[in-house]
Amino acid sequence: MTLSTRRDDATPQAPSEALHVLRAPSPASRWLEAYPVGNGARGAMCAGLAGGERLWLNDMTAWSGNAGADPLEGVAGRGPETLAAVRTAIDAGDIGTAEELLQRMQAPWAQAYLPLGWVAHHNSDAWAFAAPVGAGHGDPAWANWSLGGVWLALHLWEHYAFGRDRSYLRDEAWPVLASTAEFARSWIQTDGERAWTSPSTSPENHYLDDEGRERGVAVSATMDVALLRELAAVCRAAAGALDLDEPWISELAQLTGALPDPRVSARGDLLEWDRERAEAEPLHRHLSHLVGLFPLAQITPEATPGLARAASESIRLRGPESTGWALAWRAAMQARLGDGAAVHAHLRLALRPAEENSDAHRGGVYPNLFSAHPPYQIDGNLGLTAAIAEALVQSFDDHPASGAEPARITLRLLPALPPEWPDGRVRGIRSRGDVSVDVEWAEGELVRARLRAGTRAVTMSVHGPDGSIGTYELAPGTTRVIERGERGISW
Repeated sequence: MTLSTRRDDATPQAPSEALHVLRAPSPASRWLEAYPVGNGARGAMCAGLAGGERLWLNDMTAWSGNAGADPLEGVAGRGPETLAAVRTAIDAGDIGTAEELLQRMQAPWAQAYLPLGWVAHHNSDAWAFAAPVGAGHGDPAWANWSLGGVWLALHLWEHYAFGRDRSYLRDEAWPVLASTAEFARSWIQTDGERAWTSPSTSPENHYLDDEGRERGVAVSATMDVALLRELAAVCRAAAGALDLDEPWISELAQLTGALPDPRVSARGDLLEWDRERAEAEPLHRHLSHLVGLFPLAQITPEATPGLARAASESIRLRGPESTGWALAWRAAMQARLGDGAAVHAHLRLALRPAEENSDAHRGGVYPNLFSAHPPYQIDGNLGLTAAIAEALVQSFDDHPASGAEPARITLRLLPALPPEWPDGRVRGIRSRGDVSVDVEWAEGELVRARLRAGTRAVTMSVHGPDGSIGTYELAPGTTRVIERGERGISW
């Protein structure tokens, strides 16, 4: 629920209260002045998109389906037939018909059109509603994204990568990964030599067809390829960590390997679609085709410099302005590109006062510090902290542990330190491999780092702003302090 209080900035605070107490002499008159208290407590839903509700309850306000309905009643057979017709229309270049058919697939149940494996779309609720939304009239560009389940499954692997709990991986993550992989193998189309996804969208974005009409459906959008290839890699790594030998893992790797590689356009940016297409909205807030840069690590300045430059150009071409969560995402992507100045520029835009009466997609923060979409979306607040963390510490899983073998992690310290942050320290950033990292710096240079291992052994390959520092074997529960000048590196 939300505590409707308004802070009077003129009200003095005792020194001992300054960091953790808000005093409000009167109730808030507007939601943007209210502070959330107890969200997620028993009997109430966590706050999400805020269009007007003060309190979301666990009943009708969150329900998307029909109580007691048979998931397959009245739809058996129709879904798969419609999907086949969608693909036929796309192959024939009849995107208008494909989009009309996709709207018919916006049924209450995802099982209606593809029963193999687990599939989810872009929207859900507390009852795990997983079908396309849109109620039969939504634009497929946002209503029919079919890889939401793949996106969510990857987060289960990330949870394991940071915590290294094999019981969690075996009992909770692996069943979901395996079922998601089953869906992926049925979704990817192939002729034996090449592979593609169809229908395919780049969430919420559109291109212009040859007649100048906005379209949101194509084949093999860049985001599709990145997510499916990541799923294949994650399933292989998870199977190795669990000492499993599953024949479908090689099949999935072969299928995703036959998907089209990311390509650079004639103007130097990363292609968003299967080929060069005219943009319907050149300054669109989404950069879905850069998911391989962040949060994935398929594109890096070190391993794929050409694609990294193209990703940077894609960000530049979308312009400096955007909504709150998009600014946070761009800051995180710039951190992966090692551009600290760009990180700072995006953070400044994301933290400026929001224009409360604006309908434009302009980021900032409201008086209660919630991030502007507008209205409010938590992505902007949480994404901002992720971007700051990425500017200071980055970690990558070089060699996922197999069985009892220690993980091998690449750790980058101050990879994108903004010039405006010359002195500082950060404590307790968690890296992959279950290692807690403290970093101190002065005058823009690394001074000291402290690595604290969790409950498992790990090998850390540590890099500073000027290059490699050294490789350290950490036993469970041990701490390693790295001082300025160690291993001959001038920090």
